Amino acid sequence: MNELAQSILNPARRRPIAVVTTTFGGDVPYVDVAELAAAVSDVADIAVVSSGDLTFELAAALPNNCETFNGAVRSFPVGDEWRERPSLARRRFSFSKNEQQKVLDAVVDDLIGMAHRAGLSVASAADARPASGVVARMLADDSRAIVQLDGGGLATISAEVTFAPAPLRWVVREGTRVTGQLDPETRRLALDPAIPDASALWSRYPDGSVTLALVHTVERQRATLLVHPQHPVSVTRADLSPNPLDRVDLLLTEGDVIEVRVVRGPQGRRALRTIDLDDDEPVLPAVALTPGGEPWLEIGRSLLEPEPELTVTSIEQFLSTVGITRAPEIDEPEAVEAVAVEAPAVEAPTAPRPGPGSRPAAAPATPAPSPDTATSKRTALQSALATIDELQAKLRAARSARTGPSTDALRVEVEQLKGLAATLVAEKQRAFDEARALRDRLKDAQASLRAARRTAADVAPATARDRRGRFADAEQWIRHELYLQWVDRLDASTRAQHPLTDALVIGPRFADSLAGLDDTQLDKALRCAMEAASGFITKVGAREVHALRSGDGASDAPVQRSSDGARCMRAYVEQNTPQARRLHYWVLRGGGVELSRVVLHDDVEA
Repeated sequence: MNELAQSILNPARRRPIAVVTTTFGGDVPYVDVAELAAAVSDVADIAVVSSGDLTFELAAALPNNCETFNGAVRSFPVGDEWRERPSLARRRFSFSKNEQQKVLDAVVDDLIGMAHRAGLSVASAADARPASGVVARMLADDSRAIVQLDGGGLATISAEVTFAPAPLRWVVREGTRVTGQLDPETRRLALDPAIPDASALWSRYPDGSVTLALVHTVERQRATLLVHPQHPVSVTRADLSPNPLDRVDLLLTEGDVIEVRVVRGPQGRRALRTIDLDDDEPVLPAVALTPGGEPWLEIGRSLLEPEPELTVTSIEQFLSTVGITRAPEIDEPEAVEAVAVEAPAVEAPTAPRPGPGSRPAAAPATPAPSPDTATSKRTALQSALATIDELQAKLRAARSARTGPSTDALRVEVEQLKGLAATLVAEKQRAFDEARALRDRLKDAQASLRAARRTAADVAPATARDRRGRFADAEQWIRHELYLQWVDRLDASTRAQHPLTDALVIGPRFADSLAGLDDTQLDKALRCAMEAASGFITKVGAREVHALRSGDGASDAPVQRSSDGARCMRAYVEQNTPQARRLHYWVLRGGGVELSRVVLHDDVEA
């Protein structure tokens, strides 16, 4: 057993291991080990352990909460992360032979998923072939999807071999068109990824853009966020809060979906932070995990599964889950009465008569029973009738006892137990509801705390409006603020690619259009203007830059200034707010930019 424990604990182990246990006192596991080996032996190892001393010895050698016994199967992934998070070493329980196939399928999915994440090929290149189709049905537990293939036939998509930890319902839904590699033997379809590598992922998100991320793991001073399941990004307290006394595990909860800003770290790698987010800042959608799919993250999603509603099941339903059928109650049989039956008459043989010709031989006469034989049969019948009378008397006595006071007391006790069970179910449901409400309150409190920390981080000696008085005219002030935005919002490499143009013109009405804005609106307007002046605005999809047209129709001509041929462009400053503001600016023929005005949504004048 020490050898098995050492193999499980080895961080350099390359294949997942499934530990299959027998029941206490049994020799054979509920799970079919031969069928399990046929499904996963190419990518996983299997060990069978008898429950008892051996499973206790194995449990003692493993970290806490990693034991398995009495018919259960636990699958251990590669690496050592599961030591700190035992839930990663999935344990599947089996209570009877009736659950054998269900548990087997779950264990196969666990092991194939672990092998997939370990980089092991589930289907060899020689066996797999390209296939495509449409998701026809999601199974009730969202662990699998049934695909109707284009060429006919069906395939399955397993949650464990898609994009863990994303649930399958976040990846595909009924009606989703999918492509991938089909294993012809198992009929499993391995989905093609929409994002092939990190460069393709981060090209979707320019520096400074905001998108969504899943909180994957959380520690005291560090967390792992996922903009894509296969590209984790580590964040620290400094990325979330300026307060050195804060803890990451008080600001984030595993399984939550949060907004993050994508930036470039000190070494040029992509980094995420929440410390400088604005409440109504445009949020770029999450990527789809499969070609043509839906974004895998949405605000409000969570990996925390809701607790199931509790119900009281009948004794028949409970017994059926463990393979037992309740025997029907036996009613008292009707009394058997002895009835005298008249014996059939025996025809006397016909005596032969003499005459010519042949005659059939006369049948021999039936011999009359001897007096001893008749007496014996009568005695046996009387004995049987006596036995029947005795059994009927015992049955009547038992029936009388069953309907006596003890049975009535049992009925009362059963009714009391039913009431107690209903009370316990109601109390447990209330506890689940309270836990769900507390999780919601925790999520809201953490969001408020992150927002408060962002506010604290944004506190500065002076705002853009405060600095206006330091400049002789508005144009000098605006240019200074655009420069500060450029330095603060873009990293050095991005600034090299998108310098502030020397041909920037501050239009005669631009400063006046800023006068009615509060500090937050002014910061947003200046940021958008900086992006337009540097050309970076074309990298920010949320700005939705488009030509201002002379009318409301798509076929109306773009607005063009007759004096110099400059084209007027319109960009989003705000989103998801009434009369959200827009920036109007002119793109000059020589490549320069002229800032025209910040206007309300319905203002379409250049």
